[in-house]
Amino acid sequence: MERHSLLILSSQARPTGIGAGGAGNQQSHMQNISLFRGLILPLLTFALTLFIAACSDSAQTLKGGSSEERFLKGKAAFDDEDYEEAQQIFNAIILQDPASDYADDAQFYLAESYYRDGDYKLAAFNYNRLRTSFPNSPFYKQAFFQSGESYYNSSLSYDRDQRESRYAIDVFKSFSSIYAADSLARTARARVAELQEKLAQKDYSTAQLYVRMEDYKAAIVYYDRVIELYPETQYARLAADQKKVAQSELDRLAAEDRIK
Repeated sequence: MERHSLLILSSQARPTGIGAGGAGNQQSHMQNISLFRGLILPLLTFALTLFIAACSDSAQTLKGGSSEERFLKGKAAFDDEDYEEAQQIFNAIILQDPASDYADDAQFYLAESYYRDGDYKLAAFNYNRLRTSFPNSPFYKQAFFQSGESYYNSSLSYDRDQRESRYAIDVFKSFSSIYAADSLARTARARVAELQEKLAQKDYSTAQLYVRMEDYKAAIVYYDRVIELYPETQYARLAADQKKVAQSELDRLAAEDRIK
């Protein structure tokens, strides 16, 4: 009760504490309220009305018809390269009717729509989602391979972060092991070899940087990484040769230190 009374008193006291400029400030405050009511409030109301109408139309579009009818509509949008519309419809089927016969179809074409639209990270996510949510889907094998392709297409140049390259290598290795006789396994193995060249180049260039800095011990560590992890690459042979040079320089420096 005491706290409530203090709040009332504080509220009542605030206007009288304004001082000589109180009337002017109060008038300005009333003008701001009038401006809000006369201009900003109608604009906000109009924007909100448009938003609600748009949501209502979208909801009607997504909810109308059976899962089969909605899937066919989404597939038509996909074929017309209207990927945003297709994604909305496929997402709605997955969320609203995940047990339908078309849920895995919707999941696959959702991933495909992201892939064709160049959003490879979302494509990879949705291909992997199909693999975990629909392991018996006829799209499983293709989604498996396409998840690797998504990571492959997300892979940056050798001097940048190589997380996506490593993800792609893991997927392609698993795919080529499970589906060794499949025609796609050959492509998967070629992707692995290509990406390993990139990873080897990254470590080799790091070793070369340490050589320029005359840090031969660190250089040898990275040459060894290339030799051990990527023995089939061209950089493994280069690393073996350059390691001998770095070791020779290291021995020379050690001999000079002993003389001193």
